[in-house]
Amino acid sequence: MKKRIIPFHPFLFCLYSILLFWSHNLDKIPFTEVWPVLAFSLVFTFIGQAILSVLLKNSDKAAIIMTLFMCFFFFYGHAYNLLQGIRIAGVVLGKHRNLLLIWPILFLTLSASVILMRRERVLGGLTSYFNSAGLILFCFPLFSITIFSVQYLERPIENKFGSQALETKEAYGSDIFKASPDSHNFSDIYYIILDSYTRSDVLQDLLGYDNSAFLKALRERGFYVAEKSRSNYAWTGLSLPSSLNLNYLAKDSYGELLKQENRITKVLRSKGYKIVVLPGINEDITQLCRNPDEVYRLGSYRTFLPELINTTWLYPLSFFGLFNGLYDYQREYSLFQLQKLKEIPRKENPIFVFAHIMLPHPPYIFDENGKPLKFSIGLKGFSRIPGDLWHRQEARQYVQQVVFINKAILKVLDQILSKSSGNPLIILQGDHGPMLGFSQNKVTDVVLRQRLSILNAYHLPVPLQGLLYKNITPVNSFRFILKNYFHDDYELLPDISYYSAGDDLFKFLDKITVEEKDAS
Repeated sequence: MKKRIIPFHPFLFCLYSILLFWSHNLDKIPFTEVWPVLAFSLVFTFIGQAILSVLLKNSDKAAIIMTLFMCFFFFYGHAYNLLQGIRIAGVVLGKHRNLLLIWPILFLTLSASVILMRRERVLGGLTSYFNSAGLILFCFPLFSITIFSVQYLERPIENKFGSQALETKEAYGSDIFKASPDSHNFSDIYYIILDSYTRSDVLQDLLGYDNSAFLKALRERGFYVAEKSRSNYAWTGLSLPSSLNLNYLAKDSYGELLKQENRITKVLRSKGYKIVVLPGINEDITQLCRNPDEVYRLGSYRTFLPELINTTWLYPLSFFGLFNGLYDYQREYSLFQLQKLKEIPRKENPIFVFAHIMLPHPPYIFDENGKPLKFSIGLKGFSRIPGDLWHRQEARQYVQQVVFINKAILKVLDQILSKSSGNPLIILQGDHGPMLGFSQNKVTDVVLRQRLSILNAYHLPVPLQGLLYKNITPVNSFRFILKNYFHDDYELLPDISYYSAGDDLFKFLDKITVEEKDAS
């Protein structure tokens, strides 16, 4: 008699789905965040399989249906991203309203096929196949986790999880540069990134929001607003390394570049500046700003579950605030950064402060007044947004977050300007724009305008503001300061914007070059 094969593949697919996501975020999320999700999911799988086994009176069928559920549940978000822009018989598959109909139909159809199977040999073969496939798949994230764990144990302690404030210069060996004798005469420099903050004209034309009051408030505080500015790249992973290194990026040297100290902090340190970093949530500071003198971030990361949900069947519900309780840490982190920026100004010059604030970037967790976003659907005024209910809801929440960060950052700027001993240099900048209602893989003029247009404002001495121009891009931000404020030998580069989809950052689908630099 042939030995019966035990169907354990639902547990393997459950483990694979969660560990795969974690394996791509190992440097950001500790296991303390992962194991409760793993434990709950495994218990859910065990109970679900047990109930189905009783109902179907067949453990093989129960296990296969449970594995199908795991696949459909955990990979909805990935399917949504892959199917954006794909049409079949005139129906765009990558829309929630369509996929939410297609996904359960597919799942129920496949499950019904399994239930109707009568041949034990076929069921046994499927069980054997799924067991083997599950084991093979499980090995991939397990291998990545093992390699990372070995490397992690060899890291210096300051580069591991959970740093709240690292202020010991000696720990980083950052005294290798000799301070400039005139460093006490230099102004503090603040580089504040508001992630995904688009230009005012895009907010007006595409989202129907008038942002002129905020720009007026910036000008009243002495800022020059580059009204036609664009990012050089469409993604943070390219945009920030480019602006901090004062140059465009090459794919073959990109990995090595991230291992080195960026150009602007190296130059400013040689002039006597202390480097202060407020990294973005889940951001590995060693890839953007090595050897900082001070690092401020809020405890250990607590973002695994809400980010995992964005890959699952529950993802569409997140647009309506149903999971906002899971985003308390993100809210706390953003508020912590805003408060810390108010406290950093000091009388001892000079300091260079790099702050990456993940607003108005999703998740959408603040209303206009900075309170937790609650479940709501209010789409009045957003009918111009293409796509379905979810796209318009996202656009509405993006605007709400813009309104909040406008209020919050003005308070921060007031504190910096009033507390600083001199006249600080401040760059307030988006790293790229949003992607609302469009597929990232389908390049249109509207997509390029929305994704590449950015807020770009400068608080500089008045004589320097006359040299700025309205379409300056981030690659020239620090080149301009080094050339005109420090009188270093830096020339401006051509202002070019490169667009790529998220699956391959260096596969550029379009390029925009600005030949004229209109002064304004």
